[in-house]
Amino acid sequence: MKMKMWVLVAVTVLFLASMAALTFTARDIREARLPKVTAKRLTRESFPLREGSNITSKRVAIPKAMFDAGEVYIVANRTVNGEPREFAQKIHIETGLEIEDYYEVTRGIMGHEFVIIDSDRPFGDWDEVLVVG
Repeated sequence: MKMKMWVLVAVTVLFLASMAALTFTARDIREARLPKVTAKRLTRESFPLREGSNITSKRVAIPKAMFDAGEVYIVANRTVNGEPREFAQKIHIETGLEIEDYYEVTRGIMGHEFVIIDSDRPFGDWDEVLVVG
């Protein structure tokens, strides 16, 4: 009878210790599985007020290489289980005028959002990501 009691106590202690270890490392485990992305705000470039005009104004611009690559994602902040988290949200951008290496953004992004420019692994629309830079 004493042996069964000691086995039960040992199993219980091991179980509680492992649960405590998982509790304290859960965030690190979750973050290790997330795609690590680099994000930045789009710049403002000087575009003519209209085609052929000499008068310019600064407007939100997206690099041609980024736009031509296809899909553009921004970092969307959401609260999940009371914790703020970051997700990749696919957006559709409409462009206007073009200058050198940029397109003018006419619709789809305001300029204050962070655009994902690089990732260590693939991700999709509304996948959780970890912004590292």
